[in-house]
Amino acid sequence: STAATLLVVGDMASKARLPKRTLTVAAAQISSKFGDIHSNAAKHAAVIRQAENLGVDLLVFPELSLTGYALPLAKTLQLDIHDAAARRDILGPVLSAHSNAHVTSIVGLPLADPSGKLPFLGALAIGRGESGELAIDAYAKIFVHESE
Repeated sequence: STAATLLVVGDMASKARLPKRTLTVAAAQISSKFGDIHSNAAKHAAVIRQAENLGVDLLVFPELSLTGYALPLAKTLQLDIHDAAARRDILGPVLSAHSNAHVTSIVGLPLADPSGKLPFLGALAIGRGESGELAIDAYAKIFVHESE
C-alpha cells in the first residue's frame, strides 16, 4: 500500500519524507504499422495487458506509436486534443485494456493544433484515477526539430 504525504516546500519546508515505494516502469518496444491506427491500437492493448500481468506501473510507448512515425499522414490521423478520450472508435482497444488494470500508459499520437497548423507530436496518459475511474490526459510536444 502507498501512503500519501503532503510536503511543503520553500520557507515552511516540511521535515517529512516521502514513503519509499517501488515504481516499475517499462518501455514498450513495438513495431507500429504506418497509418494503421486500428491495428496499432490492438497491438497497444496486447502490450498493456502483458505489462499489467508483469506488475508494471508505468508503460511508455514510443512517439507516434499509435499511428506509426508517418509524419506525412499526421494531419490525416490527428485527434483533437480536447476530445481524444471520446474517440472510442480509435482508442477503444487501448481504453478497454485499462478497464481493470492498474498500469498507466503513455501512448504517442498526433494531436490537432487548435490554430490549424501542423499537428502536435503528442501523447495520451491513460490510467486509473484515485477513485478508480479511467483518467486520460493529453500532452503536446512544444519544441520540435525542424524536420518534425
